[in-house]
Amino acid sequence: MRAGAFALGIAAALAFGPAAAQHEQVADSIVVRLGIVPATTLGQFPGEAMHASALPSGSQHVLIALADVRNGTPVEAGKVVVRVTDPKGAAQSKQLVASRTVGIPDYSETFTFGWSGRYRIHVTVEPKAGKAVDADFVWMHVV
Repeated sequence: MRAGAFALGIAAALAFGPAAAQHEQVADSIVVRLGIVPATTLGQFPGEAMHASALPSGSQHVLIALADVRNGTPVEAGKVVVRVTDPKGAAQSKQLVASRTVGIPDYSETFTFGWSGRYRIHVTVEPKAGKAVDADFVWMHVV
């Protein structure tokens, strides 16, 4: 599978997959979509190589896509920060790396999901225009 096909697959899953409704929050005027895949799959895709070096066990690739709630057009953010809190209460916080998948802006970074259980994922989006918004997700992870 080529990098473009992989990225298109993730984008399609975020937009149209059956789990999309479970991993989508409306925050003010922005739809925040969350996707998570094992980071071990990233090394074979050149566009994702930035995440693939020396990853700890349990690393997951967290991807955020943003859209305008009124018309579905992509929203470009100035900054996206994600805080992942594991089932034992430990938190990791990172500013996501901005990129483009088939011309659509997205934001991603790797996080360690070292335990099975419920992860809380808090997303703060600072759009290029407008006020900052927050979205909260719950992700059930099995090691």
